[in-house]
Amino acid sequence: TVDFCSACLSGACKAAGDLTRAAYLTPSTPEEEAGKTEAAERYYALIRSALESALSAGGGKGVLDFALAKTALAALLHLFSGRRDVVAGELGQRLVWLENFLFCANPDTRDLVACVLGELAADMPL
Repeated sequence: TVDFCSACLSGACKAAGDLTRAAYLTPSTPEEEAGKTEAAERYYALIRSALESALSAGGGKGVLDFALAKTALAALLHLFSGRRDVVAGELGQRLVWLENFLFCANPDTRDLVACVLGELAADMPL
């Protein structure tokens, strides 16, 4: 489902004049705020569900589905770049959970989660 939503988002960006995902997800008028925020929140819920599914059963350290983790983390970075307000607060509370992805054998997945953690760190107060 994350692949499908990412493809839909890419199509919508292209149809809107080749906007970046971040620009497309950012409301440009107060009238767009509610709709785009709801869409971003639903997209985030799908991403979070996919990441939970990618982890091994029992919540232990380890990734069971590398491809799903990579796809979901890439989508998370795109969403984070456009709607920090939707993602950062909740993810900041789940740092230990995100740490599970650092133990992945797949280097692409480790790189992506390191980028997510870096984005979160950049938002934290000193």
